[in-house]
Amino acid sequence: MYIQMNPGLGQVATTFDVNKAIRNNRIYGQQLGWQKYYGDIAKFLGFTVKPSESEFAQEVAQWQQSQGMKADGMIGTLTWKAILAVIPVGPKVVRRVQFALNRLLGTHLVLDGVLGQETRNAVRSFQQRERLSVTGDLDLGTQRRLEQTFYVPLPAMFPCESEEVINHFVKREAFVVSDDTKRYDQFIKRISQCINDSQRTSAPIEYIEVTGHASKEGPADQNYQLGWKRARRVAEDLKANIKAKRVEIIYPPDHSAKPLPSGVIVIVTDSKGADKLIAKGDTEIAHRKNRRVVVTLPIIKEAKPRDCPPNPSGVFTQVIIDLVRQVIRDALHRVLRDAADEAPPGLRGFIKSLRNKLLRIKPPTAVRFLCKSETNEAFKVFGGSLDLTKILISDGLGLFGRPFTVAVNHPDGWHVVMNLGHLDSWIANRRRKCILIHELTHAWQSQHHSTNKQAFMWNAIRNQVGAAISAPDFNFRAAYAYIPKRPFGENSAEQIAQRVQDDYRGTEKSPDILRVIRPVKPYVHSAENENSLNKVSILAKAHPGVRWPTPCN
Repeated sequence: MYIQMNPGLGQVATTFDVNKAIRNNRIYGQQLGWQKYYGDIAKFLGFTVKPSESEFAQEVAQWQQSQGMKADGMIGTLTWKAILAVIPVGPKVVRRVQFALNRLLGTHLVLDGVLGQETRNAVRSFQQRERLSVTGDLDLGTQRRLEQTFYVPLPAMFPCESEEVINHFVKREAFVVSDDTKRYDQFIKRISQCINDSQRTSAPIEYIEVTGHASKEGPADQNYQLGWKRARRVAEDLKANIKAKRVEIIYPPDHSAKPLPSGVIVIVTDSKGADKLIAKGDTEIAHRKNRRVVVTLPIIKEAKPRDCPPNPSGVFTQVIIDLVRQVIRDALHRVLRDAADEAPPGLRGFIKSLRNKLLRIKPPTAVRFLCKSETNEAFKVFGGSLDLTKILISDGLGLFGRPFTVAVNHPDGWHVVMNLGHLDSWIANRRRKCILIHELTHAWQSQHHSTNKQAFMWNAIRNQVGAAISAPDFNFRAAYAYIPKRPFGENSAEQIAQRVQDDYRGTEKSPDILRVIRPVKPYVHSAENENSLNKVSILAKAHPGVRWPTPCN
């Protein structure tokens, strides 16, 4: 069947095959993910009630013609992009954006789903950082960049989520019928286990949506209340089974909800009442199917460890070695300067007279990339958050013959070089593995700073010099001592590295630290990281609650 479109001003009449449009819209709706937003698109096109597929295609064609596009009635890739660019952003998308901005920028936006002034300011900051048009609007480009930068799929973009459904709730109640109690318990246990298992991957699930539905038996306001009750029941049962330091349930109608810090698993509840029925008819079987709760989880493909780069060429090696030696000289100069400034007057001349041999610094003579087994070990801790192709190991050593990691600005980009003393395998024993993970944490700190890739070095030097000067036996350990469960930004560079190392060796678990480290992609700016690298923190062994570093044997 062909439909003739009424031409607008300055346009010519066109026809399109409505049956073909209906068939292709069914396919495009699944492929592009817009089928689940059919009602929202229909409202955007001007419908007040759900249209038939034929009416929908005709209105799409009319809109396409008004935009100067080919009027074929089909929402393909180009039409879907054009609609996304102008369609109003709903509260579901805004809440996810607020969550992502809080994690990326360190903001404390309330997850209320409202595109208010504070949220717009945060969007502007993100757009400015990513060199996008600074408008404060959630346009298509901004949504895509957010999704590319952070592991939070935005529902207006692509079908990146999994929906788990539990139905057969008792009429007008928030619990399932007695015959389905066991199935409900298994449903809660299965989803909770999925969330728990994800916490040790590079893609931890930290944002869950729980939506309650009702059948059409009661009045609309009662159906909405039933949806809220059912969503709340499921959310509370999930919270009780999720093994995390902190889980918060958000109720969007309550806009007084407090901003949430990083590391909190968020469960957002919602109610659709009887607006989205999945079973038609007025039978008890249909009503039971419609009395349901839908749990939406993001589907995120965990990154896989990349193949090791080939051994560096002689020219590359020499450039890296020269750069590392220059950085070490600069670091030594800063160490002596800071130590002389902080030392008692009687020691200042002695400190300034120290030279490389006395300080047991070993300049590097050879470098290599990480081997396959080392990259696999790194992946267990850092997931996909490190670019391991820009990290090398050298045979050099730092102050007093200790490992020392530096960042150097090579013509091919910033590289991190871990001066570990030799080029043998660094997973040969437990001690070497711990050192490898500790120094890789510094590599992470370098790659996730927006402007100063060497900030971790200067922060580590500042804290180590302070610790050595303040200790009667020049003991550096006070720079590594930390308070468990302190927020990420309140730890210095060495304290973060020590906490990651201790978590790896199993002596002190720090899931809150790893929740900041693992989810981000390489080179994505981390506000918590930058706050940490400005922190001076030296703890005495007698400090209450302090975890004093111990050798890893």
